[in-house]
Amino acid sequence: MHKMGSISIGSSFWSSHDRHRWDIAPGRDCCSQRPRDDCCSPRPRDDCCSPRPRDDCCSPRPHHRPGEDCCKCMCKLCVLFFLKNRMSTKRKIFLLWTGIGILTLLIGLTVRFGIYGQKSISAAPGDSLLLPNYQSAFMCTGIDIKLSQINTAVDVLQFSKTPPLSETKLSQKLQKGTTVLPFKYEFWGFHLLPGSNVQVDTTIVNDIDLYVIKGKMNLERWKNDAECWGCKLASYTYRYIPGRSSTKFTANIPINKEDDYFFIYASLKYTHSNLPYTAITAGFLINRAQYDTTNPINKCSLGGNNQQCSLDMNYLSPKKILINFKPDSELDNIDVVTYCYPRYTIYFILFLIIPGLIGSAITFVLFIKDYCRKRNGQYSLFTNVTSSLYPRQQSNPNPRYSLIEDSAENDDSYPSTVRTDPYSQPTHGKFQAYTWPTKQGMGPSSPQPQQPSAPVITEPSAPIETQLEDLPPSYDSLFQK
Repeated sequence: MHKMGSISIGSSFWSSHDRHRWDIAPGRDCCSQRPRDDCCSPRPRDDCCSPRPRDDCCSPRPHHRPGEDCCKCMCKLCVLFFLKNRMSTKRKIFLLWTGIGILTLLIGLTVRFGIYGQKSISAAPGDSLLLPNYQSAFMCTGIDIKLSQINTAVDVLQFSKTPPLSETKLSQKLQKGTTVLPFKYEFWGFHLLPGSNVQVDTTIVNDIDLYVIKGKMNLERWKNDAECWGCKLASYTYRYIPGRSSTKFTANIPINKEDDYFFIYASLKYTHSNLPYTAITAGFLINRAQYDTTNPINKCSLGGNNQQCSLDMNYLSPKKILINFKPDSELDNIDVVTYCYPRYTIYFILFLIIPGLIGSAITFVLFIKDYCRKRNGQYSLFTNVTSSLYPRQQSNPNPRYSLIEDSAENDDSYPSTVRTDPYSQPTHGKFQAYTWPTKQGMGPSSPQPQQPSAPVITEPSAPIETQLEDLPPSYDSLFQK
């Protein structure tokens, strides 16, 4: 495939003192090759380049999944919200099923149209590649493959398993010419199998740099930052020799792993000639390793009048689909579109039955929790009400001053003190006496006094006339008849 674009780099990266080593980002990695007093200096020190393994800038770091912490956080929030929150049970259930419905809908649409939807595959003439794993028989009942261009040919083959590599190799020779402006780049990409070899002959009339990058992820990293460390498989700096019409360079790149390989020509800011651009002629001599395609289960050829091919996918015996792009095409890019026919049974189980079971289980737990709280009442663990484990002490129902009973007068177990109030209202010419219970009769274990049946009237020690004389004048009228 062939594409072009502009370079995204920093201004210091293009300074003149870095022109011979601009493929190494100065100061960006601790293990750069520049002599400096840092963690990679020759002196022994316990740092990132020491022999002992440690998780630092020079040791291979384990891959961290960016969504792992987020999933744990979401699970904790759900537990706190639905089990620890004091919201009403009905509102919790309503929010629970609303959230399950929204999440199920979003995830289902993403899987259907994002992962297993229509996909476009771009390749170069001579490429041979297997369909990615997302086009699997687990989610698809069949695959529909459509060719976008007319003046090209593609073979689609189906195998019961991954076909082995063939002992014979395909030799392919390509000649490309282009002009690269300052701060611009152009590249050609190929999908190569293990055992392939690429020889690149470059003829230039101005300074140019050649980068070899493996994988689309590293290509995107290089586009965003040309200083990226570890994203380049190889780099070559080609300098134009003044006095010559052109200068030719050769690079040989062996291929050890199946992947997409990109050969990028990037123009520098500085030049040694008066030309404001760099004209290059690139020749690619590719010895391609090929899959053994002698015994396919199904085969379909695209090209000419046949632009579409459909293949069935059996769930019990999944198949591998191989696409061979003919090397004699005149196009730089060949595009095919794949479409997955969904297996609705799997979607029904994953996005209807499983979310329903999860929601029902959580709803059952919420109902049980609410039932236990209502049953326990003040003994519930989810309220602040506490109760005593001991019986409450009963208070004495009798008043503090009560009438003297006949039975209590002769009862030694209930002693009392009799006091006479000389200012109280008389009853039939005689004063009423009240009792003041002592502390002996206040405890819950002492016998309770009985209700008084009739008041006890005490005889005055002096005649009534004598008592009237001792009273104040204001009370005389009360006792006169």
